[in-house]
Order: sequence, then structure tokens, then C-alpha cells
Amino acid sequence: MKEKRRHKRIPFEVAVTLDMENYSKTRNISSGGICIETRNVLKKGNFTNLSFSLPGNGSVKLLGRIVWIRKEDGKNYICGLEFIFFSNSRLEKVREYIALNGG
Repeated sequence: MKEKRRHKRIPFEVAVTLDMENYSKTRNISSGGICIETRNVLKKGNFTNLSFSLPGNGSVKLLGRIVWIRKEDGKNYICGLEFIFFSNSRLEKVREYIALNGG
């Protein structure tokens, strides 16, 4: 099966805050998006503000679009979010973190 992703992802586990809730955590990240674990059912296609910390590189606030969602277990869902609107400095922080951590 051909890989659909355009950006290399690396493992990345930190707390993330979404518009809708505070209980979420990340699973992996790329310069194009992020995978999160959440207790809320999110709707594919919706937009959300998200903020998280890049260890050693400060916090980042971005707008994301929910690209996919699937139920993981009894309480949690896994979601893929595409970064939509961000400044070059925010994207550069993400790219720098990925480059320094195996991406």
C-alpha cells in the first residue's frame, strides 16, 4: 500500500489543549499535522484551535482541521489534524523540533 502522508512523522507525546476540551494528548507530529488522542468525539472536517509545548522550544498555537477520527477503546478516540493557519515562525518551531528529533 502506498503511503499517503506528505510529511515525515515522529513520535511526540505531550498534553494538547483543543477548543473543545483540555484532556487530549499527542501521539505524533509532522510539519503538516498532528495525531492526538482525545475523549471527545470530534467531527471530521471541523476546525479547532490547538496549543501544545515543544520540549526545549516553547509553546505553539495553531489552527487544525480534523482529517480523520477513529475509536481507539471504550473512552478514547484517535484523530488526525492538518495544520491550517499558522505563521512561518510557528511552522519553523515545529520543523526545527522534528529535525532535532529524528525527522
